[in-house]
Amino acid sequence: MHEIHPQAVVAPGAKLGKGVKVGAYAMVGEDVELGEGCVLHSHAVVQGPSKFGKNNVFHPFSVIGGEPQDLKFRDGLPVGVTIGEDTAIREYVTVHRATHEDHDTTIGQRCLLMASSHVAHDCLIGDEVIIINYAGLTGHVIVEDRATVGGHTGIHPFTRIGTYAYIGGFSKITQDVPPFVIADGIPAAALAVKRARQSGVILGFSIAVSLLLGAAAAWYAACLGGQHRDQTAPPLRWNLSRV
Repeated sequence: MHEIHPQAVVAPGAKLGKGVKVGAYAMVGEDVELGEGCVLHSHAVVQGPSKFGKNNVFHPFSVIGGEPQDLKFRDGLPVGVTIGEDTAIREYVTVHRATHEDHDTTIGQRCLLMASSHVAHDCLIGDEVIIINYAGLTGHVIVEDRATVGGHTGIHPFTRIGTYAYIGGFSKITQDVPPFVIADGIPAAALAVKRARQSGVILGFSIAVSLLLGAAAAWYAACLGGQHRDQTAPPLRWNLSRV
């Protein structure tokens, strides 16, 4: 059974799984597929084509699946938004459709998109990612599993954020951030490396990244002829996450 408020709007072509709840003034568009247990609070909007797994929660005034802010976009493309299971979409979050036919704008499982954050067209977001309030991901950004993007952070198009990376608030990301790296600033610089404890392999990799970044920082300082010796890490000018 579904629980659909009388003042909600559900398109005839939408597919709703068992136990879906749609609140007052919420809207479910054509070609939308909502998995079991999804909840749309009042005034939430999901547009198609889009597909959502089980137990996702859409809070008031979130808009998922809207047209991208891209002048090249042409309506009618068979691409949209795909979100996994157990993801929370908080108030005023926007997630836009893809612009290319090869994949949807995609968000994984158990993610948290905090209020007023934005995920633009063609982004690929992994599992257990946290995007904090007012962060903006521009087009074609990749955020790997368990990374965190700080509030009010802006991320440049085609940038990749590695697994377990942590971006400090109000940062400006113009280059890839390697896995496990803590980055912060305008423009962002690598400040430290997180020591993950989930497994020996992950821990070993995080240590290797730490050593590599330390060597890069020493090389950078040497190139400056001894200037800025108090600088602990160089700007993010490498693409280690693509290796």
